[in-house]
Amino acid sequence: MNSTIDELPVFTEKVESNVRGEELIQLFNNKKELPGILIQSSDDKISLISRRFFFERMGKMFGTEIFLNRPVNVMLDFKSSSTLRIPSTTKISHAANLILNRNETEVFEPIIVEKKTNEFGVIAPLTIFMAQNAILAKVHNHQLTVNLQSLNLSDIEALSILNSFINPEESFKLSQVQQKHRIYCTSCCCLSRYSVADVIRDYPDVSKGIRLENRRGRLVLVMKVKHQCSDALWEIEVEHHTDLSFQKQHAVQLLESYII
Repeated sequence: MNSTIDELPVFTEKVESNVRGEELIQLFNNKKELPGILIQSSDDKISLISRRFFFERMGKMFGTEIFLNRPVNVMLDFKSSSTLRIPSTTKISHAANLILNRNETEVFEPIIVEKKTNEFGVIAPLTIFMAQNAILAKVHNHQLTVNLQSLNLSDIEALSILNSFINPEESFKLSQVQQKHRIYCTSCCCLSRYSVADVIRDYPDVSKGIRLENRRGRLVLVMKVKHQCSDALWEIEVEHHTDLSFQKQHAVQLLESYII
């Protein structure tokens, strides 16, 4: 989350403002991934001509006649807005926000990156968006890993929590919460084994993992069993009788998937 623009690749192609347009054509054609070229004026000011803007102007009527053999600073006079500049120390998440706050016609226009040593670079918005997406994917996957982790509770502690939560007429026994039950994931067709104690360990807030319901005049305990298969976390809802014996299972529900 603290990654900055300085960690991303930038382009440093730069020409003097008095070079002719045909030289920019050669630069753009020789480097197809180049999003823009830095233009340095005689007073050391830095501007930017993007690939899109350059070929858009060249493609207009009389564009080649006007710009091909004239200094590129002539083309800069036709720019309707200034180029976004951001320090290289800017966080990637903040840079993405600055880009998206621009006019929609300029969202994919390249950016000038200002470095500490008075050096400049050019970066494409897509590079920043991809970096931001990688950050969000890592955050998501970390949260999924957290969700998969169980509380470090003993079976006896799980039994105590269940008795306090359900408050049955006759307290449950340790063997009841330890008994292993078998269910099948209807998504991956894998066999999964769990105990009531496992369900309690998987849900810090036990009310989110277990609930008491009235089914046609009969009380049942509805539990949610976490199941991981391949790159996803599933939740299988199961029903138990009030003596904690298994009754039936329902279809699985996708909770989260890892993002690669």
